Amino acid sequence: MINFRWYLLPQICLGLLFFAVSKQVYSQLDNNNTVKVNIANPLLLGSKAFIFGYERVIGNHPSLSVSIGRMLLPAFLNKEGHDSIKLQNNTSEKGLNISADYRFYLSKENKYDASSGIYIWPYYSYKHLPRINTWTVNTSSIQGKVGTTIALNINTVGAELGCQFVLWKKTGVDIVFAEPGVGFYQIKPV
Repeated sequence: MINFRWYLLPQICLGLLFFAVSKQVYSQLDNNNTVKVNIANPLLLGSKAFIFGYERVIGNHPSLSVSIGRMLLPAFLNKEGHDSIKLQNNTSEKGLNISADYRFYLSKENKYDASSGIYIWPYYSYKHLPRINTWTVNTSSIQGKVGTTIALNINTVGAELGCQFVLWKKTGVDIVFAEPGVGFYQIKPV
């Protein structure tokens, strides 16, 4: 069982650290540039998942955004597993997420220009999620340790609807309402 006090403590510290760093970063950049961190991934996927982004306003309403970071696959089975197969260890803690989008802030719905308000945008996302596991197998035909190595590649194209709030002229909150897309999955043993 997870001790939530120790699980959430690193998340809170990371958030406070980012807030302090973002104040310094924003004070050095003009209002056309936004540096972001995705705090939903660490909260939902664990402290080892993090994504940083950069948004550049290119007019009154459009902007371009790129994000890069680390994303991990969750565990396939818990350590107890099944009687005949158990996960011995997971030696790969790797994963990559890269995305790019073109945001258009709706002029009729927003009081301010780009980087604040309701937006729609097309996006592209690429995820590379390798996994190396060692299993203990105890069946009638196989007994011993078995290693598996796979790589999951996901290419996604879609559109999103969201809202970004700028607080204190330096900090922003980005909320995605809907994110329909088409994903192309490739899983291959390595």
